[in-house]
Amino acid sequence: MRLKVIQAREARHADCVSGVGWSNSDEVLSFGDDQRLLKWNMINLEANKMADLPSGFYATSLHFFPRSISKQNDIFAVTTSDGKLHLFSRTGKIDRSVEAHKGAALCVRWSSDGTGILTSGQDGTVKMWSRQGLLRSVLATLPSPSYSCAWNGQANKILYTCGESAYIKSLKMQVAPLSWKAHDGIVLCADWSAASDLIVTGGEDCKFKVWDSFGRVLFSSSLHEYPITSLSFSPDGALFAVGSFNLLRLCDKAGWAHSLDILSSGSLMALAWSPDGTQVAAGTAGGHVVHAHIIERRVSYRNLDVVQTKWNIVEVRDVSSEAAYESLETKERVTRMSIAFGYLVLVTTKQSYIYNDQNWNTPVLVDLKEGAVLKS
Repeated sequence: MRLKVIQAREARHADCVSGVGWSNSDEVLSFGDDQRLLKWNMINLEANKMADLPSGFYATSLHFFPRSISKQNDIFAVTTSDGKLHLFSRTGKIDRSVEAHKGAALCVRWSSDGTGILTSGQDGTVKMWSRQGLLRSVLATLPSPSYSCAWNGQANKILYTCGESAYIKSLKMQVAPLSWKAHDGIVLCADWSAASDLIVTGGEDCKFKVWDSFGRVLFSSSLHEYPITSLSFSPDGALFAVGSFNLLRLCDKAGWAHSLDILSSGSLMALAWSPDGTQVAAGTAGGHVVHAHIIERRVSYRNLDVVQTKWNIVEVRDVSSEAAYESLETKERVTRMSIAFGYLVLVTTKQSYIYNDQNWNTPVLVDLKEGAVLKS
């Protein structure tokens, strides 16, 4: 398994891209320091200007309202360097802006149920907001900036960072936050998987680490050449992406690397997974939006070896016979695959293909009504 990276020759933003997010499985929005909001078609990597932003609008973080990929995401939240929290409609219009922090507002995250918004800022405060942008509570006041924050899957605990430390605070019980030293330098980025309940952090000490929900380290990476600037778990929690200067790494949830890609676009300032968990978008300091999708996923059963070679093509080989080979093509992107008991199941964004290993030409097709299937 690895990432196939695609990048346009010329940067479409004139300055750093600090916010990217998926509005659906084929469309990405990006905010640049050039005060432009662009809409990207990730099939052909074409970008169109969606809106011109006000002068002095420098986005620091972007997060979409959680929705199934069968529907468009309606709204998204953006924090900016002037300390504001902005709520955007899907058309790129600012519906509401609130003064969130003194100094820059550095990170914003929707809860998994979409009922709350979490922000952290340069003033060291961590705040919770309603979906309409009304302040609910100041959850933490810290001595230095908090660069990252995240919710757990049940939206009853939050993660935030400050300096070299990470903190987990319960929203249901009046207990002191759990805290621990996470890195030997400032913690720059963090994410908490709603599916696997694992935490990943990255810091100025040029390492990323995987933790359980009690702050116990499960994996610590080797030393990178540059600080870790961005991290993001896939929706199913099985993988996460790591960004650094001219570097994009794909890891499984245990921390082991599947692939490493060397880029030429500067530091990766923002990472976002597509809702189906097969693609990654990255915003870079050089103004590029990088697109990567997973290929070479492999499953096997007895003498059959199945490999995804392209986004919609799967190859089946019988290892006991050199001549036995099948190439299966689907209309949509393959998001999951599984083989057992003589049947191969391919899940795409709209259908399931069920193949019998005795006849690869006529699969049974099942339409999916509920959107993405995260596990098969």
